Amino acid sequence: GRGRLELILHPECASLTADIVDFALRNFTNGESVFIMASDYSAPLGDALERRGFKPEGEFAVLAKSIARRVREPTATRTSLVVE
Repeated sequence: GRGRLELILHPECASLTADIVDFALRNFTNGESVFIMASDYSAPLGDALERRGFKPEGEFAVLAKSIARRVREPTATRTSLVVE
């Protein structure tokens, strides 16, 4: 009886936050406990959730490590090729 919801909303869609939250919450049954992770920088999401009875229960931290490797630029080199 638990549900989990993860939302990442583009800042330009802030006016749609309440509608998106309502749509997402309709997918859960009344007996389920719903857990939602909302970041601090998404204030409209946090506000919409609090208006629907949700309250903050804890904090989390996200650490990201870059695993991409830089591409080397091709460089011109001189060679001693002989064309006959």
